[in-house]
Amino acid sequence: LNGIENDIDAANDDVDDLGVIHETLLSTADGTRSEGKVLPYFTTLALSQHTLNTVIICCVTVAIARQRDQKTTQINNHIVRLRGELNAVEQMNRNTSLTPSEEATRRTRHAVLARKLMGLLDKYRQLERESQKMYRRRMEKHIRIVMPDATDDEVNQAVNDENARSVFAMDVMSSYQSKVARRMLRD
Repeated sequence: LNGIENDIDAANDDVDDLGVIHETLLSTADGTRSEGKVLPYFTTLALSQHTLNTVIICCVTVAIARQRDQKTTQINNHIVRLRGELNAVEQMNRNTSLTPSEEATRRTRHAVLARKLMGLLDKYRQLERESQKMYRRRMEKHIRIVMPDATDDEVNQAVNDENARSVFAMDVMSSYQSKVARRMLRD
């Protein structure tokens, strides 16, 4: 049972790490963590600082998103394994002949671990809900910047529909490319 408790603690630490990854991903995607970080390779190219930052933000965001996905998979695997182990302990408690005091101790210990796992699940679900809200708010903000006259229905469609998100990303790029083209024409 000590091993299960240690595994629950490790999974709890993973949930905390996931929270940090979500915060990092949100701040990187907004550009607040990557300003001024220009990779040496890109400095030899004839690109504007904004373009360089955009490229860097995309690369960093993809790397952090992969890290988030790996951590999420790791946490889910922890939870599935821990549930199985707790169920196995419960079965063993039922099928083992112990003294009443040993049985009470084992059942109490099992109940404590089950509550601890439920607390971990609640914490994980809350983190995911909050992160989804923050991602949604960020995406809505970006949509309103790119398309200030978009209706609420259009914004909801862009946020909720995977295909619409792709179209939105293309609109952002074309909008950005148009700005760059106009800037070049002015120069």
